[in-house]
Amino acid sequence: MKNLIFAINAFKFVLHIYYKKNIENMGLQRKLIGQGNRNEIYEITMPNGDKIVLRTCNSKILDKTVKMWEQTKKAGLKTTSFLEPSSDRGKSVLLTESLDTNDSYYISPNTDNNTNNTKEWELSQNKIIEILNFKEFVVEMMKVAERAAKRSLSVFSDAYFYKIEKGKNRIKLDYVIADWENICETKYDSKLINGNKNFVLDSLYQFVNKYVDDNGSQKRRYLDEIENSRP
Repeated sequence: MKNLIFAINAFKFVLHIYYKKNIENMGLQRKLIGQGNRNEIYEITMPNGDKIVLRTCNSKILDKTVKMWEQTKKAGLKTTSFLEPSSDRGKSVLLTESLDTNDSYYISPNTDNNTNNTKEWELSQNKIIEILNFKEFVVEMMKVAERAAKRSLSVFSDAYFYKIEKGKNRIKLDYVIADWENICETKYDSKLINGNKNFVLDSLYQFVNKYVDDNGSQKRRYLDEIENSRP
């Protein structure tokens, strides 16, 4: 099994190098899957059926963004398996893995959901009734904030994406850090720890407020639990 996993990862690495060198010249169709304040995010299907994500990125912060991805991995936080700088139509972009599977996808509560072809818009129309692991997840995210701080990383709320199980309105949450422009290095101290905790709680508050059903009995409890967890 270990040999198989190694072979799969090695194959993915070769594909990543190929994509990096050839994305601009391949003329592939892309689908808009997200739009934030500074980025557009597209899903691209490669000739072999493999899907990757293309994120627009200001060329001035491209290297810094890749460095923050590297630091995120070193801190042991959940993030994408690769991040490659490239160019597309004369603009700087970042290529990374698609987090979508047949069973789930990840969204950011900060993403604009006014476009009706996005996952965020679909979730806003079919909201969550219950988060089965909410209390445990809040505890886990407080530990994530502490681990980031120990690496001298300030992780802002927009960096977090949350896992949604397709076709379910009662779900278990998970996270991934997938917006590295919202991470910076700073001095490690108690202020940084508390700041990171508040950032992730802000993100969770926004997620619950936006995507949990207003008519259910859980939403108010989740929001209160978030506020009660603040340092």
